[in-house]
Amino acid sequence: MVAVEKGLKNVNIVDIDGTLIVRFRSEGSVIDVVPTYLNCNNWDFDFAQLGVFLSEHVDKNFVVVGDFNVRIGLEQDFSDTPEINMGNFALNRCSRDKELNSHGKRFLELLSDTGLVVLNGRSPSDVDGHFTFVSHQGASVCDLICASMEVLPCLADFSVLKENFSDHMPVTFSVPTSFSESAMPLLPRLRWYPRFAVKYKNQLRDAVPGIIDRADGDVDIWAISIVNTIRNLASHTDKGDKLNAKNPWYDWECERARRKSMCLLGLHRDTGSDMVRADYVLANHAYKAVVLRKRREFFDGLSTKFKEVRDREYNVRVSVRL
Repeated sequence: MVAVEKGLKNVNIVDIDGTLIVRFRSEGSVIDVVPTYLNCNNWDFDFAQLGVFLSEHVDKNFVVVGDFNVRIGLEQDFSDTPEINMGNFALNRCSRDKELNSHGKRFLELLSDTGLVVLNGRSPSDVDGHFTFVSHQGASVCDLICASMEVLPCLADFSVLKENFSDHMPVTFSVPTSFSESAMPLLPRLRWYPRFAVKYKNQLRDAVPGIIDRADGDVDIWAISIVNTIRNLASHTDKGDKLNAKNPWYDWECERARRKSMCLLGLHRDTGSDMVRADYVLANHAYKAVVLRKRREFFDGLSTKFKEVRDREYNVRVSVRL
């Protein structure tokens, strides 16, 4: 599925030879994002299709994104060619997944032939090369973002998000943009509770040194860090009496289970421990089980209430007739 958020200017879905891509403009360059999935049960065919598509459009600036079902270890090191303009990305890659398999070798050859660079493990937000797949089967880096060499100076960052709705973690890349290139909808408002003012100011003061260290003289990174820090601190201090949930069955029991799962996921990202991974998988299964149970109980309750209303209405009608 390919989708574009409403309100974004200069971002469109385009069909190229039957393949849907997302096309946008950054720093004056046209970039085509290609969502990709190489099915492990049909890998050779899917891989061949991808190879044909990329080779037939070598003139385009591609960012290929998806689950490639490959293990590429620490490969694709450009340390021997420091003259390459990598933008914000490092010449060498880091990865918590050190394994290189046969599919990975073939995939790396395709990247070399088409001039694509793996962003995982070489960006400011993914210096360690975090796992993108975490389950009871193990952990690996199989979800990748690969960009044309010419595109790298147009990209700002790459990151692996912490989410527990799937065994696969979302991978993201960011691009700098100007006010003229994007529509500016109303900015989201952070809820503010005056009783948390002291706590918020103390946390913000403690976070400032880290913001300065991460910025490293780059004004854009500094601004992004400040905004993200304010948003994170506000969400942590926003502890009103009401749980702001999208679904009526999602309560504090669900939220506590989610937080436990996310905490273990973050710990696994930091340590790479198999024991922590196993604990995360159990916690994530428990979280999903709680949500499913709450959802079922909610709709069962609605069904019971509707039945009571129908029975009450029937009794009233019978009474009137009598």
